[in-house]
Amino acid sequence: MFYVSKNGKTIGPCTADEVHNLLLYGSISIKDLIQHEGEADWVPVMSVPEFQSHIKDADTAGKPSIRRRMVRLRDYDRVPHPQRGGTIIAGLIVGIFNPLRLWTSAVSVYSHKIYRRAKDAHGFLKTWPGWTDTAVTIYLIGILTLWSVAAYWVIAKTTPIIQEIIQTTRDTL
Repeated sequence: MFYVSKNGKTIGPCTADEVHNLLLYGSISIKDLIQHEGEADWVPVMSVPEFQSHIKDADTAGKPSIRRRMVRLRDYDRVPHPQRGGTIIAGLIVGIFNPLRLWTSAVSVYSHKIYRRAKDAHGFLKTWPGWTDTAVTIYLIGILTLWSVAAYWVIAKTTPIIQEIIQTTRDTL
């Protein structure tokens, strides 16, 4: 376990993995101080062998690679409804008849991680794989095509009826 000091504030206790994540996300730098639990001395993070991998070369020292923060959940019940796989699938199916539901489900797929009930080796919920964006796009194109054909059919079938009503109305006036 480690304690990290940044700008006079102490963070910890942290595991080595948590310190790695803090470095990767840019929350701390390799120049901040760290103390191994049970030791009295504070040393720069860059001097701890476990964190040497964050020092690329002299030009990038102090500038760790920044990754996007990602929430990792363990409990499916804590996942927001718009990010649950089951909710999205239901929305895509119901969306055939309800464009608003289809739209909200598609927006969720494109803007969030969608969680499944399955867990990985570390006990975190798995997310939908990247290819699902493509599958949803193909599905949306199919639905739009279906709606276009349906709209064309309705217009083709109702146009003669509407023309007849207009003609009858003109004849009576």
